[in-house]
This record gives sequence, C-alpha cells and structure tokens, in this order.
Amino acid sequence: MNRTRLGARPAVECWSVMPQTRLLLVAILAAVVGCAARTTNPPSPAASLRSSPEFAALAYMMEQHASFSQAERETYSAYVVPESPLGDAIVKAFANHTPPVSNSIKVDATSGEARNSSNGRPVKSWDAELVELNGDRAVVNVTWYSASLAAGGHRVELERRGGKWAVVQERMEWVS
Repeated sequence: MNRTRLGARPAVECWSVMPQTRLLLVAILAAVVGCAARTTNPPSPAASLRSSPEFAALAYMMEQHASFSQAERETYSAYVVPESPLGDAIVKAFANHTPPVSNSIKVDATSGEARNSSNGRPVKSWDAELVELNGDRAVVNVTWYSASLAAGGHRVELERRGGKWAVVQERMEWVS
C-alpha cells in the first residue's frame, strides 16, 4: 500500500469506501421509513373495496339519508359517488337503490345546487376519505352536497368485527 506523509492513506482509496457506506445508510433509512407505522391516509386495496372502511362508512351514511323520508328518495334523481374503484363498488352494491346510485353522472353546481348536467334534475353528491386506520379501528370522513346551504360532513368511526367493518359511532362534524 502506498502511504503518504504522516501514515495517511491517499484520498482516492478513502473515497472508494464512501459509496458503500452511503449505500448502507440509504438502505437503513429506507428500511426504517418503510417500516414506520402509518395511521393516516393508508391506501385501500382495490381487490377488497367492499370490505374497506370507506365502503362501509359511505354505504352506512347513504342508507341513513335515504331512510330519512320518502321525500329524500323522491327529491334526488340520483346519489352520485366518485368515479373511482370505490365508486364502482358502491354502484354495484346499490344496484336497486332508491334514489339510484351512479358514478357516471356529471354534476353541475354552478347555480349553487347539485344537478345532473344532462337533464337538470337535482342530485346528491357523496364522497368518503379514510383519515385513520389503526389495526381493527378506522375513521372515515363522509361528505355530501346537494346545494350551497344543503351539505354536510360526518366523522364515522368503525371497528372490524369478524372480518367486516361495522360503524361504532357517527357524528356530524359540519352542516350548511
């Protein structure tokens, strides 16, 4: 080995070790970050959307609203859910629901009221967002909109029992 003054190794040899050290540090960091517990916004596996907390919360709230009165069922030409795999699963599950459930209706809310853009009839738009998942407990925010002064948001707490998500508590967070 070629030594320089004071017994030090040449800088070139030291740099050849540095990429390996950096690579090891990056691998450790990736492992730590990848294994960190996640409690907010976890992804829902597409294959099991019907067994997801978002599905259970959205289905629960839609049933609650549809069961309020005959007027609720007659007022809206449709309940509109997002164009997404979750929306597809909800549409399939609510195939014979009154009002009908769709994720293909384009909603026009420029007048302040949610209306089907093709026929002008009133609709109620729905959405669900998973905000916390911790083992067998979940929290989902469900929102609905039918007009500027007819909208609301609910916090739905769920618990997985026997492989199915069940609503434990539902609380209205806001209403207009």
